Amino acid sequence: MDYNFYRFERSDRQHILIGTSYTYLGTNAASNDSMYAVSVYPQISLYPVEGSWPYSIMPSWAEPYFYVRFLGPTYISSNRLGDRLQDHNFSFQAQIGVGAVVKTRNDTEVIFALSWKHFSNANLYDDNDGIDLPVMLNFGVKF
Repeated sequence: MDYNFYRFERSDRQHILIGTSYTYLGTNAASNDSMYAVSVYPQISLYPVEGSWPYSIMPSWAEPYFYVRFLGPTYISSNRLGDRLQDHNFSFQAQIGVGAVVKTRNDTEVIFALSWKHFSNANLYDDNDGIDLPVMLNFGVKF
């Protein structure tokens, strides 16, 4: 779950956001099978120029975009998930994705995205196996 609490529109094509997220992670490992992460993140969203190839593959009612989240300080509830080990409960969140913004009839924006998310301590501590969520489907509403 994500919540963006600050948005700066540098231009129609470049937005900078600051937000917070809650991520629950579960696995079928015999032990250390779940954890959660609470992050604060900066995000850069980039919207391509109309007429470019990303627009050509999208329906006319959707606006494509690309986003990157980086160095989001994160609290992880456990330093183990399955056989993955992180020293301490401090980590960073990184995420990269592509998506589309769809405006509804009442001007509500619905957001669909496909992304990859990563948690690690950036080698600040000895054990840094990192935790990856290689495929995430995201759905959101801007109100």
